[in-house]
Amino acid sequence: MMESLGFLAVLAIPVALCTWTITQTEIFRRVREGMQNWAKRYPDPKTGSPLAGPALLAYLPTCYYCTSHYVGEAFMVLAWLGGSPLSLLKLGYTSLWGLVIASFTLIAIANLYLTGFNLFRVVLRNVQALADFNEARRDVARALNKIGEPIIEDNDVILQPGPVNRHRLRVFNGSN
Repeated sequence: MMESLGFLAVLAIPVALCTWTITQTEIFRRVREGMQNWAKRYPDPKTGSPLAGPALLAYLPTCYYCTSHYVGEAFMVLAWLGGSPLSLLKLGYTSLWGLVIASFTLIAIANLYLTGFNLFRVVLRNVQALADFNEARRDVARALNKIGEPIIEDNDVILQPGPVNRHRLRVFNGSN
């Protein structure tokens, strides 16, 4: 059982990478936009909204959760065709239910990887925004110091990443 879970955890890495590439990168941007435009060309005669079938197909490559199911199933088939024994894919079960449970396990692990990567990107983006803000604040302080305006202390505002950033600029003119 643990060997099967380890195999699925390793197999989930390329599933997550392929899913991220399809749903988030610029390589497939034209494909995503083209499919959305294709779905809009076939509106429902009664409501005017896109038909369910083309709309589902068109928005499939924009959702990493949805896309991971298809990519995960494709990788399960490729693993089986590549010579991985079915006993390794069935998580210790002897029936077909083992493959069903293994496929959903693979998709769940891949979605955990995708969510973790997305959270990592958000944290990096926030840290970069804080660094840009601090650099801009220092530039303003340097400019004010050059023209003789009140000085903003350089160490007053250093933002730390966290849930809430509360800060104040202290302005002094040298007599404080």
